[in-house]
Amino acid sequence: MVKSSFFNPCIMEAIYQKVIQLAGQEYQYYAGLPFPAFLLGADGAFLRYNEEGRILFQLPPEPSHLHKAGDFYIHPGDRQENLNRLRQAEKGQWLRHTVLDLKVGEEVKHVRDFSKAIWDESTGEVIGLLCLMVNISPGGRYHRFFKDLPVGIFSFRKEAGLINANPRFWEMHGYASFQEVRHLPAAAFVRNPSELAELERRLEAEGSVVNQYQEHARRDGSLFTAALSARVVKGSDGDVIGFEGILEDVSTEAIYFELVNDVPVGLYKIRVNEQGEHLLAHCNQQYARNRGAAAPEELLGRDMRQFHKSPEDFNRFQDELLRADEEGRFLVDYILEAFNGRGELRQYEVHAKPLRGPGGRIVGSIGAERDVSDYWETKQQLDELTTDIGKVLHSYTSTLIHSKHTMDAVIRSFSSPGLQDKDGQLKEELILEQIYQQIGLLCQALDKALENSEAAVQLGEDGVGQLRRLLGLLQNQQRGMAVQQLALVRDATLKIRDAAMVLEQGKLPRELAKQWKRQINEILRLCSLAALSRGVDAILEMETVVNNLRSYVLTRVRHREPLKRIDICDLVVGVARNMEEFAANRGVELRLNLKDLRNEYIDGYEDDLSRALLNIVHNAVKYSWSRRGDARVYVQVEGKKDAGQVYLSVENWGVPITQQELEEGLIFKVGYRGVNSSDRRRPGTGLGLYDARKVAEKHHGRLTITSQPSLGNQPDDYTKPFVTTVTIQLPRNHKVV
Repeated sequence: MVKSSFFNPCIMEAIYQKVIQLAGQEYQYYAGLPFPAFLLGADGAFLRYNEEGRILFQLPPEPSHLHKAGDFYIHPGDRQENLNRLRQAEKGQWLRHTVLDLKVGEEVKHVRDFSKAIWDESTGEVIGLLCLMVNISPGGRYHRFFKDLPVGIFSFRKEAGLINANPRFWEMHGYASFQEVRHLPAAAFVRNPSELAELERRLEAEGSVVNQYQEHARRDGSLFTAALSARVVKGSDGDVIGFEGILEDVSTEAIYFELVNDVPVGLYKIRVNEQGEHLLAHCNQQYARNRGAAAPEELLGRDMRQFHKSPEDFNRFQDELLRADEEGRFLVDYILEAFNGRGELRQYEVHAKPLRGPGGRIVGSIGAERDVSDYWETKQQLDELTTDIGKVLHSYTSTLIHSKHTMDAVIRSFSSPGLQDKDGQLKEELILEQIYQQIGLLCQALDKALENSEAAVQLGEDGVGQLRRLLGLLQNQQRGMAVQQLALVRDATLKIRDAAMVLEQGKLPRELAKQWKRQINEILRLCSLAALSRGVDAILEMETVVNNLRSYVLTRVRHREPLKRIDICDLVVGVARNMEEFAANRGVELRLNLKDLRNEYIDGYEDDLSRALLNIVHNAVKYSWSRRGDARVYVQVEGKKDAGQVYLSVENWGVPITQQELEEGLIFKVGYRGVNSSDRRRPGTGLGLYDARKVAEKHHGRLTITSQPSLGNQPDDYTKPFVTTVTIQLPRNHKVV
C-alpha cells in the first residue's frame, strides 16, 4: 500500500500526517536530547527534526518533505537493508548500533544510527521511522558519544594497521590508551591470526560480515569471545585498502550458545518472508545434523518446506501448529516425518509454537525437535500401554530465569542493604559475619539475664545449665564459620528461644527481653536467608540448566486438568466415600484420622491425586487379611504435617511385600505384580503404584512404602501377615483464609 502511494502526493501527505500523529509525541521527547533526532516517512522524507539534526544534514529551518535521508547515504543499499531489518524486528523494537557513512555537501560523516519503525495498524505496514544519530566522526562535535559507546569501534588499513578506535575497543583488549594500540596489525588482537585471511576473503567477496564470532586475545594473554561486524574500505581506485566496523564482547552469550549447541535436541527459528517461504533464521548444531548438514551455516536461509515429506504433510503440520496456538498452548509431541538431507525419511518429535508479528500475522515459528526414528515403534507401543503418562514437559531457558527471579524476590523481602555487595548481590560472608555479631549480642543479653537470681529460678538449675551449654555452643562459632554450621546454629537458637520465654517470666528489665528477642529473630532470619541464597546458587548451576534442557518427562493424561486449590481433608473423605461399598463388601473398615489436616490446602491436580489415593486405598483393602474372632479388619488412613510437608499414610494388615521388591523398586515397574499378590486370586493390572508415584512426583512430592512383619513374626516368613504402609508426601502451601 505504502509503496504504491509514493506516486500520489495527496496520499503521501496524508501518510506523513499519520506518521506525525502516531509518533509526534515520542519524537518530542527525544528532540530535546543533545544529538540529532528526526522523524522520517517510509520514503525517507524528513517530517520533523531538531536543531542538531538540521545541522548534521544542513537542512532548512522547516521541513519541506523534499529532502530525503537516502540522498545522504554513501552506500544507498544501507537504507533498504535497515528497512528490511526493521520490518522483520518485533514491533516497537529499536534497531541499534548501525554504523552509517553519510556525505553532507563535501563532508563525509560517520554516525551510529538508532531507528524504530512506525507501523500502520490498519495495514500492517511500516509508514515511517523515528531516528536518533550519534556522530562518531573523529573530531566531531559529539565525539564524546563515540568514546562512551559500550561496543568497540575500529578501523584497520592493510599497511598502517589500526588507525582509529574508541576506548571500548582498546580497553576490552587490555590496553590503557590508543597510543598503545595504534598501528598494531589486526593479527595482534585475535587468538588465531590465520582466521584473518578467511575474514578478509569474505569481506572482499561479500563487502561486509555481520556478527562473526571470533576468539580475541587480551594483552595479558587471556581470551574472550567477540562478535564482529565489519565492512571493507576501498580506495579511490576501487581496491580494498582495509576494513572497519564494531566489536562486542559476547563471552557470556557465547557460553550459552555453546551450551545450546551441546544439547542433544534440535532447536530452530524459522521466518516466513513475503513470498511465503519458510526460511531458517537460526538453529543449533543438533538441528543441522538432523537435516544432514555439518554446521548450521549450511542451512541458514534455506526454505525448510523442501525437507517435509510432502506439501500435504507440511500443511497438516501448519494446521496443527495454528490450532494449538488458537487454544493458547504449544504444539507438543507432534510426530513429523521429514527428510534428513541424505534422502532418508526420519521421524521427529516436535515441540513448537508460531511467531506473530504486527497485526497478529504469522511471521515464523520456533521450536525443538529430536530424532525418534530408531525407537519410534517402541515408543508407540509404550504410548499404548501408558495412556496415563502426561505430555512432554519441555522446559525452556526462560522457565529457569522466572524461577530464579521468584527466589530473588523472596530474598529481597528478607534481605537488607548491609548484606549485599556494590552490585546488589547477596554475599554469604556478610550474612555469616552478621550472624556472628548477633550471637555475641545474644549471649551478652542472656548472660546478664542469668545474673538475675530471681529470673534464673524460673528455669531451675537444670534449665540454667542447659541454657548455658547452648550459649557456649553458639559462642564457640568463630568468624568465618561455614554455611553448613548454620543448621546447628538455627537449632540451638530455637532451643534458646524456648528457654528465654521461661526466663522472661522472672522480674527482668523489659528492654533486656526485647534485646534478646531481636537477636534471636535476627539470627533465625539470617539463617533462612543463607538457605535461600544456596537455593538460588543451585538454580544457577550451569549443569542444572543443561540437564533441564536435555530432560523429557513423559506423562500421558486423558484430559488437560487445570491446577487448582485443594482441601486435603475433602479430597481424602471423597476417596473414602468412593471406597465405602467396596470395603464393606470385603469386611474392611476404613478409619480416618485427619484432624491435623483440617483447613490444610495445597495447589494440585485434583483428578490425579484422587486417582492415586484411590489406587492406594483400593490396594490396602484388597490385600488385607481377615482376623480371628471378633477382631475388626481395618485400613487406617492418617494425615500428618510438619513445617514443609503433608503426609498421607494408608496402612493395612495383610499381604507382605518382600524386601527384595522394596529394595529393587520392582513394585513401581509397569505391569509388575507382587510375588504374594495372587495368594487369594486377587486380580490386578500392575499399574496402581506406578501411577501413584508418578502423581506424587508430578506434585513435587514422593511416595514411600514399608512392609514389616506383625508382632512375633519372622522378617522372612511371608506366609504370615505384614503391616504395610504407603505414604504420599506433598509440599505444603499456605492456608487459604
